[in-house]
Amino acid sequence: MLARANRLTAKRDFERVSRGRPVHAPYFTVRIAENRIATVRFGIVAGLKVSKRSVDRNRVKRILREALQRNLPSIHTGIDIVIHAKSTAVGASSRTMSDILG
Repeated sequence: MLARANRLTAKRDFERVSRGRPVHAPYFTVRIAENRIATVRFGIVAGLKVSKRSVDRNRVKRILREALQRNLPSIHTGIDIVIHAKSTAVGASSRTMSDILG
């Protein structure tokens, strides 16, 4: 699990980052914005468009959190990142998503 310091929790932070320019990948869309903090913070969104089943949505979020945790040391500090999962992520393996993020 990501440390609390590395998580976006406030709605206003999500909205600020969501206004940023998107970067598209096969399984998710990433939006990045600078912050005034010396850490990197992440937010993961997996809405009903990903899957109607909460089991699938939670699995996708769990895999993304694990991949972020592994790649955390190599990510620049001072930015906020919001990852919006796509429906194609439901069938993706953990290794595949980790490779794309890394």
